[in-house]
Amino acid sequence: MNIRLVVLTLWAMCFLGIAFPLQAHAHGPRAEAEVLRPDPPRKNYRFHRRLPAAYHGYVIEVAASNYPLPRDYAVFGQFGRVYYDKVRRGGYSYVIIPDLRTRKEIERFFETVIKPRVPEARLIRYKHGMRKI
Repeated sequence: MNIRLVVLTLWAMCFLGIAFPLQAHAHGPRAEAEVLRPDPPRKNYRFHRRLPAAYHGYVIEVAASNYPLPRDYAVFGQFGRVYYDKVRRGGYSYVIIPDLRTRKEIERFFETVIKPRVPEARLIRYKHGMRKI
């Protein structure tokens, strides 16, 4: 066989990616065998968590009910992390914990941000897990 023909054939095969593929690509029977799974459905509701048993500080009650409220309750969508507390006399209290240091800052936040959105909201103090109204 002529050396020129061999070199030309190898060059053509390399150019077409047949003999020495330089780059991995998604062509061929293996790429077609992959199964694409759809993404799992996103949950568009937020979970409310139980208020820590020994919580000490102020909370803002945004909802109260005799029975557990569903996760897609309208008020829960307005706030980030909502906690619940099972009240002694029965029922549930749904609260948010403000990330503020002083009582004055918390009261200002309560009056300017929370009260216009949830008129029935209340500011409640917890002392070592005990609710003080």
